[in-house]
Amino acid sequence: MTLLHDLLQQEFKKTKAHRPHCNVMDCLAAYIKQLQFYVEKEPSVLEAKKDITSLAKYHVERLKTFRQHTTFYKRRQSLYRMIMEALVGELDEGYSNKSINQTIFEQIELYEHTYAEQYQLELDSYLHHQNSTLLSLDKTIAVWPIQDLYYQTNHNSALFSVLQEVKRRRVHDLIIDLTAVNQLSATATKQFIDQLVTAQLIGVEICLTGILPNVSESLVLYDQDHLVDRFKIFPSLQIALLELQKGDE
Repeated sequence: MTLLHDLLQQEFKKTKAHRPHCNVMDCLAAYIKQLQFYVEKEPSVLEAKKDITSLAKYHVERLKTFRQHTTFYKRRQSLYRMIMEALVGELDEGYSNKSINQTIFEQIELYEHTYAEQYQLELDSYLHHQNSTLLSLDKTIAVWPIQDLYYQTNHNSALFSVLQEVKRRRVHDLIIDLTAVNQLSATATKQFIDQLVTAQLIGVEICLTGILPNVSESLVLYDQDHLVDRFKIFPSLQIALLELQKGDE
């Protein structure tokens, strides 16, 4: 991955040279473009496509489009920092990790205040339909951001509907984002794990991210086959999530 790392650093410097005032999202977009180009030439780094391209693209778009609550902002800010550090390592020319954090925070503030009213209706609609909404990243990868399964009586139906949609679209990799799930009832947990088994049977690769500590405890309690551990994505970002969880304690 050394060559990939070098390419990304070159892209970072190019972006800053042509657009001195560009923000972190602009740089992430440049990295994604460069990474996609590299993946086409080197199939051996397909895992990097999942690890960096898909997740970065998803979170960039999500932050730009939807106004989320403060806790979500803080978690995304930390995750952006981890992604940036994984991509470019030590940055030179005085563009330190501290300034990256500040830039991200400023962007969050900008979207919070400037676009809050504009996107409020979209956000309401998004949260209302979130349990059956798939966000496509490309032809074979999709993200399912779950809002909350605790108080719902039809969670099993919602999970099954999503898997049906995944099968219809011929999605191969489904990233399930549990960031907004604060708790799971016993019934919801059992049914969620049952649907993970169903996903395997229909040939869908499940990836789990954003698992909070209390949700993790619920899942592990009923997870006899250790599916959750097997489906957790991105070893490098698991470290990031652990750090985020420490910050929430």
